[in-house]
Amino acid sequence: MNDAIQRSLGSAQIASVLEPVGLDRGDGKRPDGLTIFPWRFGKALVWDVTVVDTLAQSYVAATSQLAGSAADAAEARKQRKYEALEQQFIVQPIGFETMGSWGTGAKAFLTEVGNRVKQATGNQRAMEFLRQRVSIEIQRGNAASVIGTAEHPKDWSSLFLLS
Repeated sequence: MNDAIQRSLGSAQIASVLEPVGLDRGDGKRPDGLTIFPWRFGKALVWDVTVVDTLAQSYVAATSQLAGSAADAAEARKQRKYEALEQQFIVQPIGFETMGSWGTGAKAFLTEVGNRVKQATGNQRAMEFLRQRVSIEIQRGNAASVIGTAEHPKDWSSLFLLS
């Protein structure tokens, strides 16, 4: 997912680095990415992506009532985790759910990125392509999770009940 975000930023001619060395929140953990130049208000942007399981027992009551609620909760946790960086940077948590819902922060941020790509490239479908790329990345992560549950990856018939 971070590669997709970085590539989109690059399409908007915004240089960035993944897992910036020397930038941590005080406990050795660092954000997923950093823009090299100011994003807004003279501050560079740091982002951190999380994808939470829509159907996890801890989320299912909320997600069954409101799509994206688990992603919003994850974004709020990420925002608290990176409070120490807010003096220097714009902190952008980006939350998604395994069933495809986007958090409020993810929607706003990626809409801005899509608009910047559209402005830089003139491609009117830039936001549409970004949404598709994010959806594919979520599906790719889900597939990796399913594959990871198989004891013997070649034994697909028992995993998927194929005849």
